Amino acid sequence: MDSHIFLPGALYASGLTVIYTLIGEGPLAVSDTDFIQGFMMIMARVMEPVVGVRKLEGSAKAIDTVAWG
Repeated sequence: MDSHIFLPGALYASGLTVIYTLIGEGPLAVSDTDFIQGFMMIMARVMEPVVGVRKLEGSAKAIDTVAWG
């Protein structure tokens, strides 16, 4: 991964987190945001196979594609 792409994004996200913590409700606001992000990641993991199977037009074709590349 190119560090010149990753570093500005990481610094931006860190800065937003610090600002949000200072002017928001503090650590409670950050933990609420983390909970929401975690929920969204879990939902993405649940939906990923569903979308993949639908995109490959059926579970048999999806299994063949995964098994044989």
